[in-house]
Amino acid sequence: MAQKTKILVLESDNLLAASIMNLMASRTELDVSHSTVTSLANAVEANGSEPDVVIIEEAHMLANMPAFVFYVNRHPNLRLIVMGVDENKVHIFDKQMVEVTQVSDFLELF
Repeated sequence: MAQKTKILVLESDNLLAASIMNLMASRTELDVSHSTVTSLANAVEANGSEPDVVIIEEAHMLANMPAFVFYVNRHPNLRLIVMGVDENKVHIFDKQMVEVTQVSDFLELF
């Protein structure tokens, strides 16, 4: 059995988090969890395992930028997906820029 991609959704807005998780629910190759803790290190510790992908709202990342930079530098294989919900855009911080215009585009990121 192939190993599942571990995804951690860091989002304090439960409706947005539930929507993201619902989008990925049918993808059996994904192991998706949710945390309202905005500290990435604390959320990973509470989750009990290192995620492959972290999805977070841009405002949360910007408010904790030094901690995020430190964590990402220590985990170079981590894919960080930052959602700029005010602009209706998704920014991918993974040495690439991807434009997401439809739900199917978002799901292709995994």
